[in-house]
Amino acid sequence: MDNFEAVIGRLMLAHAKLKAIDPGLLSEKRRKERSKRMRELRRAIEDIIALKFSELSEAGRQNAEELDAATSQLLDTLSGMQTAIQII
Repeated sequence: MDNFEAVIGRLMLAHAKLKAIDPGLLSEKRRKERSKRMRELRRAIEDIIALKFSELSEAGRQNAEELDAATSQLLDTLSGMQTAIQII
C-alpha cells in the first residue's frame, strides 16, 4: 500500500465533511444515510489501519528472525575466534 497516508487522509476528510453537516438541517432519511456513510468510512479507516499494522508487524517479525540469525552467526564467529586465540 504505497499511498497509505493519502488513502487514510481522503477517508478521514470525507468523514470530517459528513460530520460537519448539521444533522438538524437534514431530513430523517438523509440523517440515517449520513450516519450509515460515516460508519462505513470509520470501518474503512479501521480496516486500512489494521492492514497496515499487520504489514508492519510482519516486517518486524521478519527483521527479528534476520537479527536472530545474524546474532547466531556472530556467536559462532566469536567462538571460533576464541578457539583460535587459545590455540595461538
